[in-house]
Amino acid sequence: MQNGPGNAVPKSGCGAPTQTGTPQFPFVDLTASKKFAYVGCGLDLAGQPRTLLGASTIEDGMTVEKCVDFCVGSGM
Repeated sequence: MQNGPGNAVPKSGCGAPTQTGTPQFPFVDLTASKKFAYVGCGLDLAGQPRTLLGASTIEDGMTVEKCVDFCVGSGM
């Protein structure tokens, strides 16, 4: 696994929202407690390896908070 050169940059035109609206509950803002921020979607370039390689997990009851905890625990 290797850290990237900098923070992710939001990509427009990929179909994902570029701004967040009013939170829908249950909602947990992880930007302060987990030091993660929502930035939008990333784009894999055609013919290139996947952008996000490395550890991954699938589990029942997955939440954004569980995902961030897994990523932190994996050194991301």
